[in-house]
Amino acid sequence: MSDISFSALTPQIGSAVVGLNFGQPVSDADSAALERELADRCVVVARGQELAPGQLIAFSRRRMHRTTITGTRPVFDAAA
Repeated sequence: MSDISFSALTPQIGSAVVGLNFGQPVSDADSAALERELADRCVVVARGQELAPGQLIAFSRRRMHRTTITGTRPVFDAAA
């Protein structure tokens, strides 16, 4: 696993991720950590990422699942 870390943006919501390059393949462990953080903090910001549109689409298809909001928590749809 890479050395990714998260820092809270506010006491209640949001985190910034450091040490993750979305333009490169993301490991299953890092993807799981990112998804857990998103579920816990609702917003994850990745600063300094310079992705071409194709790289963003590839990352989204490869690792992120469609989310829907139910109440106050996102629900990850692994079938998406």
